[in-house]
Amino acid sequence: MGAQLPAGAYPTRTKMSTLTYESCVIPGTVPVAGSVSSISDLSDWTQFSIQSVPNGTILGGTVMSIWGAPTTAGPFYPLYGTSGTTQSTVQMGSVVNGIYGPVTVLQPIRYIELVLGGTQSAAQTFNLLAK
Repeated sequence: MGAQLPAGAYPTRTKMSTLTYESCVIPGTVPVAGSVSSISDLSDWTQFSIQSVPNGTILGGTVMSIWGAPTTAGPFYPLYGTSGTTQSTVQMGSVVNGIYGPVTVLQPIRYIELVLGGTQSAAQTFNLLAK
């Protein structure tokens, strides 16, 4: 296993068991000239939706894949179902703000990256809505 990022590299998130409906917004960005987002730490949240807030057109199609890893050092792999079919794609509009979910395939995963099909000409922002 590779080394993890040092403590404090990500903000500490704590789920408070006394708040039944505590929610969180976990931001992620696919940078200009990139197709893979920043690493998102899902901590101990278990329910997720993805909010797309595109800056211009999402290039390379409108399908986003989700890759996961047990540590921030990776490697990150696409998430598959037990039948070998990809469970992690999200079909979205290429220019439309929207919320997609629930995304139940994320439940057992700690760290994820969102992957777009093409190299982006403008940074694309996504929020994971968690609870």
